[in-house]
Amino acid sequence: MPGPPKLPAEVKKQRGTFRPHRDGPEEHKMDKLPVAKLERPKDLCKVAGNLWDRLIPAMVKIDMLREVDVPIATGMCRWFAIWKDLDQRIRDWKPSKEYDAMDNERLIALIQRRASDAWKNFSAAAAKLGLTPADRARIRSADDPDGKNNSDPLSYFGISNN
Repeated sequence: MPGPPKLPAEVKKQRGTFRPHRDGPEEHKMDKLPVAKLERPKDLCKVAGNLWDRLIPAMVKIDMLREVDVPIATGMCRWFAIWKDLDQRIRDWKPSKEYDAMDNERLIALIQRRASDAWKNFSAAAAKLGLTPADRARIRSADDPDGKNNSDPLSYFGISNN
């Protein structure tokens, strides 16, 4: 048979590419990873902590988040807080009289670039956790292992606008 050798089902499950109809009859309920009560990291700032409190318990409840996802969820919350701070700085921006017009433009451009980078990092982490509608459509909840229910799993918690 031409082509690369077939990957084992466990490898495909870890990568998130396992499809029961294509790869075999194995169960696909997050590989039976343990679910513990996930506690908010103590070093999160107020904004990051608020995002954690709003999203993470809801995701754990519908079996979308496991202990192994805590580092990326923590990073997502931290990047959101950084973005929110930089966004507020942009909105409150007033040119300084100490600098000439060119320096003021450079300063606001630097803040905008940093805000853009923070948003990209937040968005990438959120997508990995399935918080965008397109990515969430690819993640099966534990209540729907066959993917027959097309409803948005986070809509019940008022998190999604879709």
